[in-house]
Amino acid sequence: MDRYRVKPGKCVDLSDWDPDGKETFDGKKAAGQGRHDPARVPGG
Repeated sequence: MDRYRVKPGKCVDLSDWDPDGKETFDGKKAAGQGRHDPARVPGG
């Protein structure tokens, strides 16, 4: 998961990431919902 961490002050180029990437999750969408912290996700 460290691969997805962004250090403070660093920029992220979203074109470098596959929007359909599922390397860290092998389940279904419903199973993954609620596994994130909405306080840390913009708009969540």
